[in-house]
Amino acid sequence: MVAWAERLDGEGKFAAMERLIFAIGTGEYLTQIAGGIPMSQTEFARLSDLGIDWQPSNDARVLMRGNNPQARAALVSSCRRTTAVRPSGRRASTRISR
Repeated sequence: MVAWAERLDGEGKFAAMERLIFAIGTGEYLTQIAGGIPMSQTEFARLSDLGIDWQPSNDARVLMRGNNPQARAALVSSCRRTTAVRPSGRRASTRISR
């Protein structure tokens, strides 16, 4: 996630939507590491199962709060405002063809 964010930032493309994706993704990733990573519907991989006792630092806890309802709602809103445009300049259809 950090390499992706740094690359976009270096290209001047780390805008609001990308910042939300980074905050939500990093928060979710750290939360799953702390509580268990889903392997299936009923199975989780936990660090404690491997004999590792990890407690999130204060910095990690701040990052974990990046995945919150307000951030997810803002990302959805941003996605809805973003419209795909074809090279012709016409809006692309958002309908799914079957």
